[in-house]
Amino acid sequence: MVDPIENGKWKGGIEEKICDLKEDIKELKDKISNVYEIVNKIDKEVVVLKVKSGVWGFLAGLIPALVAFIYWVVNK
Repeated sequence: MVDPIENGKWKGGIEEKICDLKEDIKELKDKISNVYEIVNKIDKEVVVLKVKSGVWGFLAGLIPALVAFIYWVVNK
């Protein structure tokens, strides 16, 4: 930790430290917004994968049903 007092006097002004803190906060906000953008992209990809897996699951279940239906129609 940095000692803000040297020889009984403040190192730098309080205003300078506040400005530094404001810049740090702005950088953190930018990083957080970037993280939110990445999470939103991932959420969209997950939704697309859910739809695709539903379609493929439906088709995988439909094929045996069609084979059974055709077999039933032919043997009737």
